[in-house]
This record gives sequence, structure tokens and C-alpha cells, in this order.
Amino acid sequence: SSSTWSISSNQIPYYYHNFTSSVISALNSRPKAATDFVINGKTTALLGHKYMFGSNIGYAGSPCTLGYWPPGPVCPSLTSKTTTFNLQPAPEVSSSGCTAPMGGPVAWMVNGVALFGWSDMMSYNNQGVWQNLAMSFEVYDMDPCYGHAAGTQYHHHSYSPCLAERLGDSGTGHSPIYGFSADGFPIYGPYNSRGTLAFSCWQKRDYSSSAVGCVGGARTCTLVNP
Repeated sequence: SSSTWSISSNQIPYYYHNFTSSVISALNSRPKAATDFVINGKTTALLGHKYMFGSNIGYAGSPCTLGYWPPGPVCPSLTSKTTTFNLQPAPEVSSSGCTAPMGGPVAWMVNGVALFGWSDMMSYNNQGVWQNLAMSFEVYDMDPCYGHAAGTQYHHHSYSPCLAERLGDSGTGHSPIYGFSADGFPIYGPYNSRGTLAFSCWQKRDYSSSAVGCVGGARTCTLVNP
């Protein structure tokens, strides 16, 4: 039998993120760093310091002026929310296939933060053919935890290094469960074993041959192992 789970959250995560050299370098290398940051086009975050979620790291943000988010995203807000769904003890893949909505929550992380789908709900050049990957087209809207707000709801679209820190997942063994999808399947972190990352199921389209339908950017191309 299934178990009914309820997740109650104020949707603001309790993150303390360690600002390593790679984190600071990524911030200072932003294409619009000169105008994204208030002082000399660089973050005010200090190397090796841990910053609490929402701390001012020097962004000249608008409309969110807390200094933790770049220009563009709104500030997340404290919003109490309870989500209830069924967890099957042994969920099975549907024989008829399945789809997930491109927008809105498709899963919940163990700390109560929503996980949205892969899309930013926009299409390339607004043509309605190729849907945008949020982590590619919104990458410069994200905070250091790889999250931002939509309609004031803070969420992730992907793995969050800050959640990994909270869970102690540093690649020394198999990753723990990071959350649960709405269909009951657990979502694990990125490591299969010590130092070994899980292999992504995403596949690239093969545009090398018109024999498989790759003409004029059509979406009927054969998928190949990346």
C-alpha cells in the first residue's frame, strides 16, 4: 500500500554555502559583472567564508535588492505551503510512458524546496519549436545555490551544491536521497559511488546525417549516446 506524505515548508531554505575559489571566480566572470555588482564589478564575498542564504554578496539586484540575486529575479518570500502526495513502496515505470509539466513543481527536495522542470517555459527565439533549458537560459539569474524565485516561490531546476552541503554529500560514497518526485520516485544526488558520477540519461540529437531525418533542424532526429 502507498503512504501519504505531507511536506510543509516556508519555502526558504536553510543554506550556508562555502564560497570557494571556483564559486567566486564564476561570480566575477559573469558576462555583465561590471554592472551586476555594486563595487568594481566584483562580488564582495570573501574566499573561504560561509554565507547564509539571502546574504548580501554585492549584487546590484533589481527588483530584488537583497544583494544575493543578480538583476532580474524577484525576491523569494516566506510562504507557508503544505503539499501532499502518495509514495509507493516500489514505484514502477508506466508502460504507457509519462510526461512531466515543463513549468511549476515536479518534485520536492527533502528541505522543502520545490524542484521545477527542465524548461524556463520559453522557446528559442519565441518560435515554439525548441524549448529552452532553464539551466542554460536562466543560468545568470541563479544564485550561488542554483536557485531563484518565480512568483516569489524559490525553487531549483537542478542539483544544488548548497543542498549537497546540507546533506554532507561530497562524493565519498553513494549520494543520499535529495527529494521525491510527484510520482513517488526518489531523487538521489549525483554520485553512484565514491568519486563516480551517475551517467545522465539526456541524449544529444545526431545531426550528422539526413538519413535519420535531420534536415532543417527538424525534431525527428535519431538520438545518440553523448
